[in-house]
Amino acid sequence: MRLIEKIILLLLGVSLLPLMIVGSLLYFGVRTTTEHQITQQLNAVVTIQKNRLDDIRAQNLTRLTDFASSQGRRTLLETYNQTKSKDVQARITTILNDAKKQGSGIRSITIMDTTGHVVASTEKESVVSSQVANDLFRLGIDQNSTRLATSADNQETIFYISGPLELGAKKIGVIGIEMSADELNKVLADRTGLGKTGEIILAQRLENGSLTYATPLRFDSHAANHVISSDDRPLQEALAGKEGVFSDVKDYHGKDTFAVTKYIKDGDWGLEAKIDRNEALVPLTGLRSQFLLLAFINSVLVVFASIAIARFVTQPILDIDEVAEQTSRGTLKKRVANKSNDEIGNLAGTFNSMLDNLEELDKAKSDFVSLASHQLRTPLTAIKWMSEELLLPEASLGEDRKEHYIHQIHATNERLIRLVNELLETSRIGFGTLTSKPEDVHVDEVLKLVLRDIAPEIVNSGVKVRTDIGKNLSATYIDRTWLQVILQNIVSNALKYSKYGQAISIAIDGTKDEIMIEVKDSGVGIPLAQQKKIFTKLFRADNARQQVGDGSGLGLYITKALVEQAGGKIWFKSVQNKGSTFYVKLPVVTKPTPKKEPQ
Repeated sequence: MRLIEKIILLLLGVSLLPLMIVGSLLYFGVRTTTEHQITQQLNAVVTIQKNRLDDIRAQNLTRLTDFASSQGRRTLLETYNQTKSKDVQARITTILNDAKKQGSGIRSITIMDTTGHVVASTEKESVVSSQVANDLFRLGIDQNSTRLATSADNQETIFYISGPLELGAKKIGVIGIEMSADELNKVLADRTGLGKTGEIILAQRLENGSLTYATPLRFDSHAANHVISSDDRPLQEALAGKEGVFSDVKDYHGKDTFAVTKYIKDGDWGLEAKIDRNEALVPLTGLRSQFLLLAFINSVLVVFASIAIARFVTQPILDIDEVAEQTSRGTLKKRVANKSNDEIGNLAGTFNSMLDNLEELDKAKSDFVSLASHQLRTPLTAIKWMSEELLLPEASLGEDRKEHYIHQIHATNERLIRLVNELLETSRIGFGTLTSKPEDVHVDEVLKLVLRDIAPEIVNSGVKVRTDIGKNLSATYIDRTWLQVILQNIVSNALKYSKYGQAISIAIDGTKDEIMIEVKDSGVGIPLAQQKKIFTKLFRADNARQQVGDGSGLGLYITKALVEQAGGKIWFKSVQNKGSTFYVKLPVVTKPTPKKEPQ
């Protein structure tokens, strides 16, 4: 392939790749934002409609209570229960007819005795002879209840309410009212903010346990009382009491939709607001077209520009090729001379940056190999030598020497376990797979355990440990093991880099909002020029390496990651040869208590 063709392809690729990445990120970012806005809007709509339905149901139940509270009606019903008098029955019917005339939206009123027998009704056919009477009795014998159904011709939604009639502490019957559902239908027909495909769907659970649509649907006017398909997951979950947000589900006529559901517990109703995805995401179609057009224009310009400047960029390309060839042979020090500010210059700069990153990776690899060879091989060699000594004939090794070797093997093994754990934690942090089991933890209690665990380390270091623990410290909601690792790392570092006879101080104080931990030493300190790298993986300051050979350079990297994962903050102040003070601030976050369902 000719060099000019390579230049065209290279520049085309270099220009398109960032455009594709940025465009993709922009597209998916806008898409995510749009989906979030849609579900927020649906949630607002369904919340408003739920409140309106609650008001309608409450108003009707209030009307039922007013009817049931009439002393005269209850007295007449009790008289009828005792005498079965036709005259009393006629008086009750007259009273019901008068009450029906006075109440707007009432289609019928029915009173039943405690066996479910109809005593009186404003309608002779629609209630007395239908299954509705039995349903009203079962629902209303113990408490005020509501139910939606459709008329016999399936043309009208009817609102049924029923409740017990009591005289003193005695149940004497049930009152049932058949109401017009016009107000409820107006709420469901209000599709403000739902576009051309959105709708509000109300569903209910029947006495037999089946789940049905309570009213006609926008795209299926005969759906009322039809059983809900198991594929309609939003309404299935809503009627199971699980409110939720759904970003990609099929609706009853097979369309992909956004949906938000609410559960109306007192009525055992499920409410869903939904809109088709195609309609909701229309703005993204224009954005995608603009991006493709921009990519095409960019490609054309790059091709023509590449042809025009090919003769001027041959030598820089050859320079890059030369450096690339040397890099392939393992030489990472040489860089491309970057003298221009055009695309080739940018390419050279990018190539040099890549070489810098490769050199850093190579150095990190070398550091890790050095760490593995020193921190793993040295203690393993020591364990091998001491175990071989222990295997010698008993006469050649005294009991004191054996005990010394055993203690040394144990201590060395603990150091190896700690190093392996650090490497594992570092790997989990890098892959984002850290797991935690947070709980309410008192920092001072964990500190006591840490100081107990590292007591031999404290004794061997000859460093005094002073503690200053505040009173009435609040608990923080954090993984106990994480907190133990955090404290152990910063306290062990203070011990490790302090000299014999010096002291470290550990102070813990707090407010109602946060816990402050301060660990101060008078050790070697950290050189100012290296303080920015102190939390970097595998990094150890030069003076720390000279004073203490052991060390993985992982402790503070892990500590910072755990602190930030717990929502806290870590920082330090240090002066070389005068010591360091590390600060850890943790939020006081208590375990959230589950919300109680309203009774």
